[in-house]
Amino acid sequence: MTIVEKVKDAFQDVADTAIDGIEKVSGPASRAGAVVNRVGAMSAGGVKNKVIAVQMTENSPNGHQYSEGFVKELVHLAHDSETKVVVTKAEATALIKDQKSLGHQNSDEDLKDLNTISPIAFQS
Repeated sequence: MTIVEKVKDAFQDVADTAIDGIEKVSGPASRAGAVVNRVGAMSAGGVKNKVIAVQMTENSPNGHQYSEGFVKELVHLAHDSETKVVVTKAEATALIKDQKSLGHQNSDEDLKDLNTISPIAFQS
């Protein structure tokens, strides 16, 4: 390894440590976005979904088990997020409001009648 490579690696280590420190005090939305971005980057860099899933499972503070299929979906989200937000704030607010007005929590019952969902939820 050349001196230039060693210096680059040292700077990268410092940058990684600084970013990791900042993320410890960031909010969940920021941390989740960082994870989606990193999963996309690892996938683009040739890291297998199974390896990413194992890494995420090992690091889960809540003991969650992540699968290759879930990682694949995060890769899709990372790709979509390069172009646009796939769920806008307005859409999320409307869907949450609809869900609460129907009295369902994490239920598919409200999907029986899609006419009960605010039109904003389907606008892009």
